[in-house]
Amino acid sequence: MKKLFVFLIPLLFMACNGNQAKQEKADSQIIDSMAVASYVIDVEGMSCGGCENTIQKAIMELPGAVSVDADHASGKVMVKYDTTKIEVALLKETIDSKGYHSGNCKKAL
Repeated sequence: MKKLFVFLIPLLFMACNGNQAKQEKADSQIIDSMAVASYVIDVEGMSCGGCENTIQKAIMELPGAVSVDADHASGKVMVKYDTTKIEVALLKETIDSKGYHSGNCKKAL
């Protein structure tokens, strides 16, 4: 019986810590709907759907991202995000980090 407790205590501890990490991640993904804004960013270097997917995936990994629509034909990326969690500079840095060049950025209507 004593061996069982020695085994169960670390297991219980790991389970509790896992739940805390999941809760912290869930909390970081809560969006403040009053702070959601949409911006259009000009992007150079996109040439195909794969480029669009790369940018969309990278931005959606940011906490506070709501939606992303990249269009290589127009060279534009529309991003909807929580302004309390993301700044435009971070969006541009994320795009640039994937090998593209972000340019002008303006608030979408």
